[in-house]
Amino acid sequence: DERGHRQRREQYDGGAAGPRGDLLAEQSQAGRRIHDAGFPRTKRLEDFDHTANDNVDPATIATLATGTWVSSGAPVCLIGDSGTGKSHLLIGLGIAAAEAGHRVRYVLASRLVNELAEADNDRTLSKVIARYGRVDLLCLDELGCAPRGAEEPCGRRSPPLAIAVAG
Repeated sequence: DERGHRQRREQYDGGAAGPRGDLLAEQSQAGRRIHDAGFPRTKRLEDFDHTANDNVDPATIATLATGTWVSSGAPVCLIGDSGTGKSHLLIGLGIAAAEAGHRVRYVLASRLVNELAEADNDRTLSKVIARYGRVDLLCLDELGCAPRGAEEPCGRRSPPLAIAVAG
């Protein structure tokens, strides 16, 4: 009968709120956090080609992948020339953090500046700042790059841009 079938299925699955049900719920929540983060594409840390950039230490990336730095609020800065995998690593770290339960937001630096300027004009700046303040990890990409469509692509600015950040 249907009731017996459902009971056997719940026993096999670990119960409605058992291990399998919990795993499916967590996967669904992680998928939602990844979607809500606004990543432009999926890039995973395990897909990063360490042979293409020997300056990236796999052990350091493995340590960062644990997400303890997000929990403690420690900053991470990825610096390098254009085409060295900074965006791949940034997105991969963001996805790993979202999968670990952190609220993440990805945004291009130029878009964030535009969003803040528009919010200031619309007198909604505090609301926008509060929205960004609710995330555990803000992945800010292409800091120091020219806007899309500019004559010089990102990373080929002359003279090179020096960046100083205070937190």
